[in-house]
Amino acid sequence: MNIKKRISEFLSIKNTFGYPFALKCYLLRVKSFASYEQFVFEFLEEEFSNLIQKYEEIPDLIIPNSEINNIWTLWWQGVEQAPEIVKVCLKSQQENMVSKGFQYTVITKDNSKQFIDLPKHIIEKMESKKITFTHFSDIIRAELIKQYGGIWIDATVFCNKKLDLEPVTELFTAKYSSTPKSLTLGRWTGFLIGDKQGSKLFSFMSEAFSQYWEKYDSLVAYLLIDYIIAIACKHFPEVRKQYEQIPVNQTGLWKMLYEMNKPYDKDIWNQAVQTADFWKLSYKDEFNGGSLKKKTEQGELTYWGFLAKRGRSIIKNGED
Repeated sequence: MNIKKRISEFLSIKNTFGYPFALKCYLLRVKSFASYEQFVFEFLEEEFSNLIQKYEEIPDLIIPNSEINNIWTLWWQGVEQAPEIVKVCLKSQQENMVSKGFQYTVITKDNSKQFIDLPKHIIEKMESKKITFTHFSDIIRAELIKQYGGIWIDATVFCNKKLDLEPVTELFTAKYSSTPKSLTLGRWTGFLIGDKQGSKLFSFMSEAFSQYWEKYDSLVAYLLIDYIIAIACKHFPEVRKQYEQIPVNQTGLWKMLYEMNKPYDKDIWNQAVQTADFWKLSYKDEFNGGSLKKKTEQGELTYWGFLAKRGRSIIKNGED
């Protein structure tokens, strides 16, 4: 994180939680990210203690023969307004994930009310920009999976091969490490996650988001969704068991994130395809080393150039 972002984050936390709290977050983060994570975790654990107690007494649903075939994503402004890389990612999801009757839905500001009705304070804080679109989408995914079940996939996740998905009957997530070194990072991915309708995890998550934003006007930590999942795994044995049973399934999930403006190499592409079904990408310059370019200054095709050229068809094995 650059200095400008770090200062902005510090000021935001100071304005909501006070100077001593913000300073402790900053100093702990400088000292040890693990210490910082634990401090935030314990703060949120206390904040959600009422919900933890409530859901400890509620058993998770058992749905032996689920027909939940929903795939959810979001581009709030509408697909027509999306950057080209987002359109390519959405097309890859639709072509490669939709099978066996799966219903693929892109949530936008125009159709959201057909599916969910969010609390008034959430809408107001989103419209006043206290809740960013990124974190607004976290709230929406929790509500959608709670109400309908299925898989959530961010609009910047590229699906690189045809998949034969099964109906969602329990917790699903992309897992890229068997030995995560962080309380929240690497254990699951909030941008590719799913569960059954009425699941304990997403019911808890939905209420936690609502309670948090009713009280506060800014985030105590950027990855609030990951802390909520971590709290659920600690306190709800059935959620923890489901998570632990998920095998490492996407070791190369992040492999292409910083590669888009580099010269295309067929062998590296093929290797990346073999290590993951999905790649997390971004439309933001900070991850791509500048604006996306289809050719290098030397005129070589970039990974983004290749992806853009082939992205509207099923990309498989990197064949020319």
